[in-house]
Amino acid sequence: MFRPWFCSLILRLTVIQLRLETQFSTGALKWHGNLSEQVCAAGHEAGTVRVKDHPARRNAMTLNEFIEDAFAKEHEFLMDAVQDLTPEELAWRPGHEANPMGWILWHMLRVEDMWFQFFIQRQPEIWESEGWNEKFGLPTRDNGFGHTQEQVDSFPALDLTELIRYGDSIRAASLAYLKGLGPDDFDVVPREARPEMSVGAIFRQVIGEVYQHQGHLAYLKGLARTGGMSR
Repeated sequence: MFRPWFCSLILRLTVIQLRLETQFSTGALKWHGNLSEQVCAAGHEAGTVRVKDHPARRNAMTLNEFIEDAFAKEHEFLMDAVQDLTPEELAWRPGHEANPMGWILWHMLRVEDMWFQFFIQRQPEIWESEGWNEKFGLPTRDNGFGHTQEQVDSFPALDLTELIRYGDSIRAASLAYLKGLGPDDFDVVPREARPEMSVGAIFRQVIGEVYQHQGHLAYLKGLARTGGMSR
């Protein structure tokens, strides 16, 4: 048999629960916990509040901002890896069939230039429009894709400062293009012959590739400076 105090407690808890449910259903009560617990603070729709409508999410990062931030972090990592490389280190490679650091840096810059300027916007690449091909004495349409071992072996030594300047110009153009994109623009397919390469897929491709090559450069730099060049 239940004691009177226990029955009284159950009754009070039931009343409190009913009051809370009433306040929650009207949006009058607001949680102060984490975002997933604050559903009642955002208003409600058919009795169910959407977390995405919560005021805390109104300043959520957009896709454009995420991409810009990813590029900024990649550039930070890249500069840490290459800005103090010597000409000897740029030309060094750990094996005969490996790519030199200078070639890798040139290739990753050319790839970003090609995708955003030529492939998407159908306009001359920065490489050509600013005369970098003439400054470096290299072909206009070459970007390293499909290079043979002989082509890599004969690749010229490029000035690091000039390469970085070329990269800065490319990135400025890429970000300018990004700023003009709306949410639906990422679904656009620039070339019918490549239906799998939408604008969004190209951003994913470029971000993945520049991070990959930046990692290559950082690793090779560490390898070169821990005795690799003396072997």
